[in-house]
Amino acid sequence: PKRVPEQVGAAEERVNALLSGSAREHSAQDISPIQVKKRIREIVWNNMMYEKSETGLKDAMEKFAKVEEELAPNMRLRSGSTSFNYDLVDALDVQDMLDVCRVAAHASLTRQESRGPHFREEFPFTDNDNWLKRIVMRKEQGQVKTRFEPVQQKYLRPKPGKIDYFGDPYV
Repeated sequence: PKRVPEQVGAAEERVNALLSGSAREHSAQDISPIQVKKRIREIVWNNMMYEKSETGLKDAMEKFAKVEEELAPNMRLRSGSTSFNYDLVDALDVQDMLDVCRVAAHASLTRQESRGPHFREEFPFTDNDNWLKRIVMRKEQGQVKTRFEPVQQKYLRPKPGKIDYFGDPYV
């Protein structure tokens, strides 16, 4: 793919802002990037792992917004160096983690069934009539856009209808 100059410039600005922030005075609100990453992981673990619910997923999305508004702006690197600067790597990870986690939560809210490792408390069945499709997400101008793609069943033909997620071992 071709390089997009605007994206390259935005990435350079992001790195430079993080590096220049390391030179400012310490404040009581400063937080290390790894602490922000730990908070994101806690939110995912508590709301988006094995059992998902609408309440938990919406709670996660609110908490991700709070991390982005309150914690991420107060990240401070211990060094302004570009060599072996793990704080810089972690700080760059934070925004990517927030983006991916939000899209995953949005996709989980969209899929109103349980399938594979995705279990929704409100929808304890696999629905092959309505949900045998891929959910494709992308972020566009700050908004999550959704589209659905059919799943090509070349060799495997799942049972039609709604199937109890826990009752049928072949779901």
